Amino acid sequence: MFSNPIGIKSFEERLHKKPMFFNPYNFGGGSAANMDDTGLLAYYTFEEASGTIENKSQSGDSVGTAGDGTVTGATYGATGILGDCLSYDGTNDKCTFGSTLSTFNNFQSSTAKFTIIMWLKPTSTANNDIILDQSNFTSANKGASMRFEGTSGAMLFSVFNTNNTICSTGLTTLTAGAGSWHMIAVTYDYSLGSANLKFSVDDSTRETDDTINAGTDSNPSGNLTIGEAYAGNDNPYDGLIDEFSIWNRVLTDAEITTLYNSGSGFSIY
Repeated sequence: MFSNPIGIKSFEERLHKKPMFFNPYNFGGGSAANMDDTGLLAYYTFEEASGTIENKSQSGDSVGTAGDGTVTGATYGATGILGDCLSYDGTNDKCTFGSTLSTFNNFQSSTAKFTIIMWLKPTSTANNDIILDQSNFTSANKGASMRFEGTSGAMLFSVFNTNNTICSTGLTTLTAGAGSWHMIAVTYDYSLGSANLKFSVDDSTRETDDTINAGTDSNPSGNLTIGEAYAGNDNPYDGLIDEFSIWNRVLTDAEITTLYNSGSGFSIY
């Protein structure tokens, strides 16, 4: 009987091994410190020159092509934190994700756990300019939303459930000032009961907030949209967005620090 004392991989093991994904903009090589992609629903690098924005998540939890994005107005090929990105002109540009409302319905769930990571380089930080939206930023609707508050680059992130706010950062003291790249990280774990919503800019100390009302398992009011409100031209964002990822788990502080990479950014793959 053949033994394998030195651990030579069998043909079957090599056949089913997950292939490495080469990202030419990740000069560190490989994945971001071999980061675990468990729970990575969607990942967007915005390297496309035209057409559909592809969901690049290789995770077994990925929503696949159902999470692909459709660009309206935004300019392809702008210089991102890593490679290229989309540019939004602050007038009517957006990118909409998800083939159905149920594609990204995890934010307002009664058992919600999620992380949102994105890199922003605002041209301006006008009051109420919307960065991400599913709810038209009104508590009468359902879903997640993030916008600037005031003009300093302070932000507000909220999740709504018809006539209730499930969770909200309130007005953060953390700012993403115009003209520079900033990494935004939002994590939420309903099961914690308190201090379960955490918000950071540039891997800063996390600001924490508590659940306000219970969530429900239902679809958001609109498709996940970055650049303006899902419903249309309402306080659109002016600037660049890159390296956008959505997870159904809470990333650890160490994982967030890895993706920040001292301000240079790190791709997931």
